[in-house]
Amino acid sequence: MSRGRILIVDDEPTNRVILGAQLRHLGYETIEAADGRAAVEQVRRHQPDIVFMDIMMPEMDGYEATRLIKAEARNRYLPVIFLTALSAEEDMIRGLDVGGDDFLIKPVSHAMLQARLNAVERVRRLNCALAQQTELMRRDEQLAEELFSGVITANNDEMEKFGVVYLPAMTFSGDLILSARSPTGELHVLLGDFTGHGLYAAIGAMPLSQIFHSMTAKGYGPLSILAEMNRKLYEMLPAEMFCAACLASISPDVKTLQIWNGGLPEALLVRDDRIQARFASTSLPLGITDSLLDSEMHPQSLEPGDRLLMMTDGVTEARNAEGEMFGSQRVEAALQGGRPQNSPFARLYIALESFIEGQAQQDDISLLCVPCDQSIAMRPDDMAAPPTQASSALGEARHWSLTYRFEGHMLREIDPVPLILNQIKELCCREPDPHLFTVLSELYNNAVDHGLLCLDSKQKGNADGFANYLLERETRLADLQRGHVKVTVSAHPDGEEGLRLILVIEDSGEGFDYPAVRARLQRLAGTTLSGRGLLMVERLCESLTVHPPGNRVEVVYRA
Repeated sequence: MSRGRILIVDDEPTNRVILGAQLRHLGYETIEAADGRAAVEQVRRHQPDIVFMDIMMPEMDGYEATRLIKAEARNRYLPVIFLTALSAEEDMIRGLDVGGDDFLIKPVSHAMLQARLNAVERVRRLNCALAQQTELMRRDEQLAEELFSGVITANNDEMEKFGVVYLPAMTFSGDLILSARSPTGELHVLLGDFTGHGLYAAIGAMPLSQIFHSMTAKGYGPLSILAEMNRKLYEMLPAEMFCAACLASISPDVKTLQIWNGGLPEALLVRDDRIQARFASTSLPLGITDSLLDSEMHPQSLEPGDRLLMMTDGVTEARNAEGEMFGSQRVEAALQGGRPQNSPFARLYIALESFIEGQAQQDDISLLCVPCDQSIAMRPDDMAAPPTQASSALGEARHWSLTYRFEGHMLREIDPVPLILNQIKELCCREPDPHLFTVLSELYNNAVDHGLLCLDSKQKGNADGFANYLLERETRLADLQRGHVKVTVSAHPDGEEGLRLILVIEDSGEGFDYPAVRARLQRLAGTTLSGRGLLMVERLCESLTVHPPGNRVEVVYRA
């Protein structure tokens, strides 16, 4: 059995015959070439395992032939051993520089030849083992990446409508893009960038994705989601690792946007090929401190045709062949200029692709464009349609009652609605339908906004007013020291039809004249951003009663 195939390159036939006989005696198959050019062709045709290369030859010398052979072999281990009568140090250095692996001085002794071959065999076996292990690791990494990506990208709402550029620097990416709808229709979109890239950077993406999706589905607000992600990453990640992130929350009717940026480049709102608003980083990335330092979402009104662009620093720090960075100035130039038939996102992508020209990047590149138009809007019918009896049953009917009281700092620091719904879920042994979340959320927010904070809904007459309303709400809530909201939930079996839930929400405010407010809301229906909540609650519930002086609301919800 042959030990392998060896190519002998020498312009002297006698040398080829002698060396060939020695090699065949040692168990090798041999092929020959009389000059360097023929040697390169033999390598292409026969794929030898070892090459013995003379240096001084016509047509093409051994140095040039070795350089071409090594380029041809690429990642395959193909040792080249020079056969030479030369012993000058500079000749040996030149041979090593072009890729040579060893030297044998002619005439070659049988003992020295065998020793050299044994050494080459050992190295070749190690290279084969390494290649096998590398291929196995590559396959395992590819499979892991497919499973990882499946978990991260699963259940991403509206993602097919976004513009996305996602270019990992390695098989695994430390960037992640997530989207999900809350039970009341808000669309949450998260772009994250973990320290570094590759598998090391990707280890935090899976728990981040799980927190984002599960808390959004339960109705938690964006700040609560950010706080929990920050806490989890702080506990889990090593000290030198963190996640820069940008989280946007878009209202169901796509009239308003709230955004938080911690460590990413500016997010940009583009309207009519002009940058309408900038959202710079105002907080530390997630996972650096044990609590979220900046707990404020920044509001922005939206107009049809707006596009929200979010990007990781892999975009601005992408480099061309000369080592120049793409930079924020090129980002803005691409967004605000170029061919008018292309969208700003398309122009930016074309400019980035042309700039890097296929250069391998040192960091993951992620660019996200969210179209703020009706393509991502939540239809009113989807939110307000009453649930059918079959789809909303909450398990076996049992009598029970829960009472909660939230005061001062608790109103600032927690969102109680998901907590209450989770208790209902546990007692009813089944997930509550999203319409119950809508009812409870609207009633609770009305109690806080109007009962305790004394905010005027008339301020929400248009998109700009709505944004100002949100800012004022944040300010007043931060200053709130007194007052409370009391929530009582009681369940009553209702024959074979299921369960009736009675929800009572009472605040310590002065109340309001509900009949007069209701009449005004009906007149303004569809023309204002305010007042839709209570009318929608009426449609979803069996009954709604506002007790004088207007600070105690009771609804009956058939589950």
